[in-house]
Amino acid sequence: MSRLLNFAMFYLGWFACVAGAGRGQLWLGPAVVAVLLMGHLLLTRDRVREATLALTIGLFGFAVDTLQASAGLYAFSGTSVLPWVCPPWMAALWMLFATTLNSSMGWLGGRYRLAAVLGALFGPVSYLAGARLGAIELSASVLVSLAGIAIVWALAMPALLVIRDTLCRPSRPWRRGSETRSSRVDEFPQPRPAAQEIASSRAGTCLCQGVPASQSRSSVAVSSLGAHPALISPPVAPGESTPSPSGNDTCPGCMVSETSTATSTLVRFVVSRA
Repeated sequence: MSRLLNFAMFYLGWFACVAGAGRGQLWLGPAVVAVLLMGHLLLTRDRVREATLALTIGLFGFAVDTLQASAGLYAFSGTSVLPWVCPPWMAALWMLFATTLNSSMGWLGGRYRLAAVLGALFGPVSYLAGARLGAIELSASVLVSLAGIAIVWALAMPALLVIRDTLCRPSRPWRRGSETRSSRVDEFPQPRPAAQEIASSRAGTCLCQGVPASQSRSSVAVSSLGAHPALISPPVAPGESTPSPSGNDTCPGCMVSETSTATSTLVRFVVSRA
């Protein structure tokens, strides 16, 4: 739904509620709001969240206006039995206002200070217009009533945004390739191998009986020769001796080979035969 259409629908419902209450037609506003809400739900994508938001904001507004009327800031016209209780047309107006939080007023998301300022400015203006149309009656001291309404709406507007953010938090669908390499590694850590495959048993035998070299052939290169992978294990902690054919802990590593039985710590070069 476009923001302009959403803005027009809200003020159409606002006028129907306020003008109907001022003329004694208390159910005109709720009827118009019901039609506008149905149209909004038909034009929106996430109907469940929007309906939940409208019901929640309606209950919130019912409590806020009941407290304001109970404090003597104003009284609702046409409700002689309980003039301090929020009438149905006012609760319907709150529900219709909820439809603007994700549309025409969606730009306020996260701007809680600005929302408080706008609520303190335009909240009293809206109630003053309602009093001019006969929907409500302000107290004897109009300035005190408007000041109290400004304070309430300065707190209510950020609270409405928090409710909107809580109920309508956008979900992030997983997209292939959207995550970085580091996030994939952190999310799915690979087990650290106890030893590193560097050569083959046949290549290790050629390297003077198992002494590792950086230029040796990999296990993949000699797999066609029927050799088995050889592993290099890390050296032990300092101060500990490792008696083995390949030396002690002063050696950079101990070659484990399935075919070599004697090793030498002398570095030799590998001659590759064509």
